[in-house]
Amino acid sequence: MDSNLVKKQHHIFQCSWNETQLNYDLIHSGIHRKIVASIRQWDQISAITFHLNTGDQILTNTIPLDKNQVRTIFPSFYIEQIDINDQRAYFTFEGFEGGPIILFNQTQRGEGDMLVISLFSKFMATSLTQTNNTLEYGVMSSMFSITPNYNHSLIVFYSSNGINEGMKLWGRTMQKAYNRTNQYRINDLTINKLGYYTDNGAYYYYNTENNTNYEQTMLDVIHNISLPLHYLQIDSWWYYKGIDGGVSEWIARPDIFPHGLPEFHRKSENIPFVAHNRYWSYDTVYKQNYSFVFDEKTGKALPVGNDSFWIDLFTQVYEQDWLVTQTEDFQPLHRIPHVTQTRVSTDYAFHLEGKAQQWTIGISSMFADAIGLAPFKDVFWSTGSQTGATNYTPTPHEVQARREIAIATLSTGPVTPGDGIHYVNYDKTMQCYRSVGLILKPDQPITMINALLSDCALNDGVSQGEVYSTKTTIDDDTFHVIFAPNMKKDYNNQIIITAQGLFDEPIDLTLLQDPGGPDNIRCWIPSTNNTVRVVLTTDRAGCA
Repeated sequence: MDSNLVKKQHHIFQCSWNETQLNYDLIHSGIHRKIVASIRQWDQISAITFHLNTGDQILTNTIPLDKNQVRTIFPSFYIEQIDINDQRAYFTFEGFEGGPIILFNQTQRGEGDMLVISLFSKFMATSLTQTNNTLEYGVMSSMFSITPNYNHSLIVFYSSNGINEGMKLWGRTMQKAYNRTNQYRINDLTINKLGYYTDNGAYYYYNTENNTNYEQTMLDVIHNISLPLHYLQIDSWWYYKGIDGGVSEWIARPDIFPHGLPEFHRKSENIPFVAHNRYWSYDTVYKQNYSFVFDEKTGKALPVGNDSFWIDLFTQVYEQDWLVTQTEDFQPLHRIPHVTQTRVSTDYAFHLEGKAQQWTIGISSMFADAIGLAPFKDVFWSTGSQTGATNYTPTPHEVQARREIAIATLSTGPVTPGDGIHYVNYDKTMQCYRSVGLILKPDQPITMINALLSDCALNDGVSQGEVYSTKTTIDDDTFHVIFAPNMKKDYNNQIIITAQGLFDEPIDLTLLQDPGGPDNIRCWIPSTNNTVRVVLTTDRAGCA
C-alpha cells in the first residue's frame, strides 16, 4: 500500500482540498487491480469526504451476505466511549442504511457541536451498517458485481450551531454539490395554493357519493366545495393495475372516467391534476416500446435509459408513490431538480383509524427541507366524524382537526383537505390561506426543537413529546411560532431565539397547544445580549 498527500482543485465547490490517497494492489486469480481510496479535507466547508474507486476492471463477489452487510468497506469508524464524561449521542432518520446519522453532545442538549455522517454519492447502491463496535460504509450486499471505474463517497460534516441549523448547513452543502436550487420549489402551484386530495385517508379514497361514479363525484367536489381549490389529486383508483397491484397502463379506466380524462379535465374547468402513480408492474404494456428492467421475484418493473418514456407520459403534475418498493436504480430525489416535495409521514388513514400519530413530522421534515424538498404531511379532515367514509376500519375519526390544519400549513408543503362534500369546516380551513387560496406558510418548515431531539436520543429513540418551532420574516420583523401539542415535560429555557434587530425591541411569539390557542406572546430583547429564552411548560408559556 502506497500513501501520498496531494492538493487539488475541485469544480463542485470551487475550492481546494488536501487529499490523502491510499493505493491498493488487489490480486485475484493472478490479476492485479488498482484500488484507490482517498480522504479529502476541504478548505471552505467544514467537512471531510471519503472516496473509493474500484479500478478499471469489473469486480465480482457472489458470496451470500446478510442484507445489512456491505461488500466493500471504506471508511469505517470505531465506536467507543472515550471516558465517563463522553456524552456523545446520535439519532438517524431511517436507520443506519440510508442515513444520515446525526451525532451531538448530550450535555449541550442538541445545541453547539454536531456531526452529520451521510452518503455523498451512489445513494441507491451504498449504505452504512454497524458490525459490533464498528460503523462501516460500502456497496450494498445485494450487489454481486461492481462495474469498471466505479466510485462512491461519504461525507462527514461538522457544525457548531446545533442540530437544526447544522442540518440546514449540511443540506446546503449537498445541494450545492449537485447544483440544486429552490427555483422549482418556490414556484410550485401545489405548494403555494390550496388543493384537494383523494389518497389513503381522504373521504373519496376508493369511495364515491351514493349511486354516483367517480367522474361525477369529482365534478361535484370541484363545483360544490366552496374553497379556492387550485388543483385536484387523483389517486391510485384511476388507472389500470397488473401483477401485484403495480401499474400496467397509466391511463384512465372507462369505469372511472367514462368520457376519458381530457373530457373530465374540460368539465372540471381545466383544473390542474396531481396524478398518482405507484410502482410499475412486471406486465406493464409500456415494455413493448420502452426499456425496462424487471424483478421476477417481486413482479415489479422500472423504466431505464430513456427520457422519452417520461416525456411521453407526463401531461399533468405527477405524483410518484411507493418509492420504498422501487429498485435500487431509482434516482435519488435531491438530484432531480423538478422534484419539489416529499411525503414525510405515513398515510393519514392510519391516524383516522387510531393506529398512528401521523402528524408528528418534526424530525422527518428537518431532513426533507435540508435536501431542498418541501415536507408534505398528507391529506387531512377538517371535521371529526364523516358518515359514509366506509373504506376505513374501525370507524374513522379526526380528534384534532385544528392541529392537522396547523401542521399542514406550518410544514411549508402542500395543504390538502380531503373532506366529504358535506363535511368541510370552512371556518377552520380558511385560517390557513388568503381568499385566493394562497397558503399562509412560514419561511421554513416547523421542526422539532434541539432539546427534545436530545431527550429522544437519551431515551433510546422513544418520543418525549412533540415541541416544534419555526419563524417568518416580513420586512424587518420576525415572527416566531412554537407548536407544542404533546408535551411530556417542561422545556424551560430550551427554546432560544436570537434577535436580528436592535436591543430593547419586542419579539412576537405565537404558541399553539391542544386544545386551545393560539396564544400570542410578546417578549422583549434584553439590553445585555440579543437572545430570548422561552419558558414552555405543560400549562403556560412565557419569556425568561
